[in-house]
Amino acid sequence: MTGPSIQDRTGEFHAILGQAQKRMAANKASAQRQALLTDAQRKQANGSADGQGGKRRSEFARRAVEIGRGITATTAKLQRLAELAKRKTLFDDRPVEISELTFVIKQDLASLNQQIASLQALTLSQHPKSNRSKADQEGEHNDNVVVMLQGKLADVGANFKDVLEVRTKNIQASRSRTENFVSSVSSKTHSALDTQRSDSPLYNTSGRRTPQPGGASDLLTLEPSNPSPLGRPSMHSDQQLLVMEEAQTSNAYIQGRGEAIDAIERTISELGGIFGQLAQMVSEQSDMIQRIDANTEDVVDNVQGAHRELLKYWTRVSGNRWLIAKMFGVLMAIQGAADMQRKIDKLATQLAAFTDELSNLNPFLIADATVNKAMALHPNNKAGKKVVQDALRAAKQD
Repeated sequence: MTGPSIQDRTGEFHAILGQAQKRMAANKASAQRQALLTDAQRKQANGSADGQGGKRRSEFARRAVEIGRGITATTAKLQRLAELAKRKTLFDDRPVEISELTFVIKQDLASLNQQIASLQALTLSQHPKSNRSKADQEGEHNDNVVVMLQGKLADVGANFKDVLEVRTKNIQASRSRTENFVSSVSSKTHSALDTQRSDSPLYNTSGRRTPQPGGASDLLTLEPSNPSPLGRPSMHSDQQLLVMEEAQTSNAYIQGRGEAIDAIERTISELGGIFGQLAQMVSEQSDMIQRIDANTEDVVDNVQGAHRELLKYWTRVSGNRWLIAKMFGVLMAIQGAADMQRKIDKLATQLAAFTDELSNLNPFLIADATVNKAMALHPNNKAGKKVVQDALRAAKQD
């Protein structure tokens, strides 16, 4: 029986060690690699906490960013208040938290309104409208930012008002349910007391006049066997105390609800003042908006007029088809005349070249060649050949 074969894997071990060394060297190189920006440059690019990196940001931009962050935070608080205000539980409606959120949101809205007013004053001081030109794009941009912030704040205020109205309706509904519940319990308790009072000797004169059997005339006995109605004074007093406690509890609860409604009404009235200030600031921007609206209407009118004129011209051109046929015929005639002219010019050029070639040839050589060709065609006409040769010889001599 042979033993297990032994395989030498030393080469694989060295290869794994080499790969591990390469990875470690690459990690060291990346760790020692210098950053493209120094710490100071990075702070200058991102903006440091002490404000040194944000010197290039203008005062207007800084204030606008702060107002935007404040509006965002107020919106988050308003969402939490809306969640609490929409709850319709009878006793677990968290009035303390709702009151705190209402007060905080009201203060935030007032503060944001003041910040927007100061931002608008800063814009007017840096870019007064009296000296502003059409090329002052920064001033127009600042005005647009102020209007946008005013619109966002107005939306938050309107949502806050809606949430308070929902809260008021829920409080009124809860109070009505509580009053109905307490009144029903009180009526039942009073009816039970009235039933017991009818058996009391104070209300029953006949019972007082009728003597008790067995000669027992003492009505203040504490014996449980005593059939007198005064033997049950503890039940009567306990029920009265219970009714009084319920009445006090319900009165305190209703009073708290009334105070909450009064606080909400005061908050809504204060929101009306904030809305009035926003409306005043927005009205200052109405002139610019009206001018933009008028310019937009003029542009729309001009575009519509140009569109109508183009439609009229297109109707005239598309309706006159005979004119289109005439224009096509004229174009074809012009094209044919141009082609004919090119052909004539080409023939004239060829004729001129042929004429030049003829003028360069010797006429006597042409005549000899002609006579030789004629005699080759008619070899028997020797007399004619002689006559032609004599004539040519005489012409050469002349």
